[in-house]
Amino acid sequence: MSSVGLSLFSEPYSPSGNMAANGVRKLLGAPRLDLLQTVIREAVQNCCDAAKLGQGPKVVFRLRKLSTSQLETLQTRVLADLPGHAESSDPIRDCLASDAPWVLEICDFRTTGLGGPTRADLPAAPGERTDFVNFIRDVGIRRDTDLGGGTYGFGKSALYLASSCSLIIVDTETHCGGQPVRRLIGAQLGDSYVADHGDGERRFTGRHWWGVMADGEAFAEPLEGEAATELARDLGMPDRRTGDTGTSIMILAPQVVGDNADDVVGAIQEALLWNFWPRMMSGLEPQRKLDVVIELDDESRPVPAPEVVPPLDLFCDALQGIRDGAAGVTRVESQRPAAVLGRMHIVKGYKGDRLPLRSDGSTFPATSRHIAVMRPVELVVRYFEGNPLPQQDFEWAGVFVTSDEPEIEQAFADAEPPAHDDWQYEMLPAKSKARRFVKIARDRIKDAAQAVAGGTLSESAGNRSGPSLGHVADLFGRALGSANRQGAGARSRTAVGGGGSPRAFSVSRPVFARLDEAGREAFALFRTEIRNAGERDLVLHLQPSIVVDGGGTASDLEQERQPRIMGVQSDAGRVAGANGVFEIGPYAGVLYIAVRLPDDGAVTVKASVTERTSG
Repeated sequence: MSSVGLSLFSEPYSPSGNMAANGVRKLLGAPRLDLLQTVIREAVQNCCDAAKLGQGPKVVFRLRKLSTSQLETLQTRVLADLPGHAESSDPIRDCLASDAPWVLEICDFRTTGLGGPTRADLPAAPGERTDFVNFIRDVGIRRDTDLGGGTYGFGKSALYLASSCSLIIVDTETHCGGQPVRRLIGAQLGDSYVADHGDGERRFTGRHWWGVMADGEAFAEPLEGEAATELARDLGMPDRRTGDTGTSIMILAPQVVGDNADDVVGAIQEALLWNFWPRMMSGLEPQRKLDVVIELDDESRPVPAPEVVPPLDLFCDALQGIRDGAAGVTRVESQRPAAVLGRMHIVKGYKGDRLPLRSDGSTFPATSRHIAVMRPVELVVRYFEGNPLPQQDFEWAGVFVTSDEPEIEQAFADAEPPAHDDWQYEMLPAKSKARRFVKIARDRIKDAAQAVAGGTLSESAGNRSGPSLGHVADLFGRALGSANRQGAGARSRTAVGGGGSPRAFSVSRPVFARLDEAGREAFALFRTEIRNAGERDLVLHLQPSIVVDGGGTASDLEQERQPRIMGVQSDAGRVAGANGVFEIGPYAGVLYIAVRLPDDGAVTVKASVTERTSG
């Protein structure tokens, strides 16, 4: 074990003034989201902005207790010197006195790391970024990433707020002056105070750093080189080879950890999915895809793909439609000045069973009736809530993406508060084009969210002896939206099991493929996909329902008008079963479900799978 340790530097006020740590903590304002979501949004957004060209970032969340040796390292080599102000030092002492304190680490890979100079008073070389200074030293630096998610960097204060002692330890592998370098430093946002400084009393900002004292100066530089690598390793932080650039941030004694660590993991999973699902979609190009991993005491907890987590599956359909230029995508425009502000897409679908990731509630709404808004970087800014559909078994989801035209994209970026969780046109100059752009878009989005449920999902055409396929096709269009008109090749949406991770088997939400006839009976064909990694002996359960004018479902109708399952077909042939229950055994792959059509009704079908029990 290396004996190299860190020294404390407490920042005094300069004659020209500084910002107090108390003020830095308040710069975040009052975010609309809870603290954990704010931390995750800030950290992952920074990772996305720091991603290397041509590579999607990987982010690992590690929730763990420090071992005895790691705690000793923290006590003797990192935080041996504590601030001389009780309000700052007492919470640290409480943490260090614990037998096994919790830490939350947010570690990114395939990113640039915190490079550039380590001092705020020195300029960077031409073309060199100043990420270390921006993150560790300065406050309020304007973004320097084209179409990036961040704007002024105030949100990093959330990382300090998440710590019970407002303290983080930062380990980064990066480059400076074209050469690889490893850096480690600790930082705290305490409280401003007055203390004796040898030649009299002096005011201190409450900002503290643990590093290496610069020669001849009262200033803390980061520990660098092999000594930094060894200290990070002794603290249990992730190993990084030279050139394996990225940053690990250890949040000491996180406030978000309660009695149930599994619920914290579930909350992290939900926060990642709810805020970053556009960058986690399965079909996204590798250079933009976000790879996320969660570990609880070194045990991996997978994050399911958003396409398999209702209601995010509907949001994924809506965004994919915008990406593909699908029918049903609308332009949101400004007339004066004339401009296309962005594109919006709304889809409807059967309400899927929610994935129970945690026992203490859920971030996901019980019924989706929201429009997710984002800039072209495709990081969710917020959700605008609208009216639910009258049919309780159905829900809708929408997406709005701003134009990537620089003037328009910049207007929306400038309208974001420090937490990046809203578009506040009031922040922009009065009578400016930017203010008008953002206000018009917000008004159009709100109007759309309220209008979605203005009509019913289907219309009755009166008494008919049998359904016209052309007429019923129109009903399906009204009922299920563009997502279900994509045909048999539409992306699957999968229902998965609980316990914090996907099951070894699952079934995708059935997607409408086409209408057809067999003899004198008309039927709708749905496509679904069985996933069966463990080759379990499975049973498929199907529940058809009809949506008619006024919101009625199959249970409200006479027996002869109710839809029924006519059959299930696999690549190998017809699947045996009756009354909605089909024995599929160890099968994995695509299935087609035929549902008999009632008179003048659009139908849907709900699918689930269970493992067959012996006997």
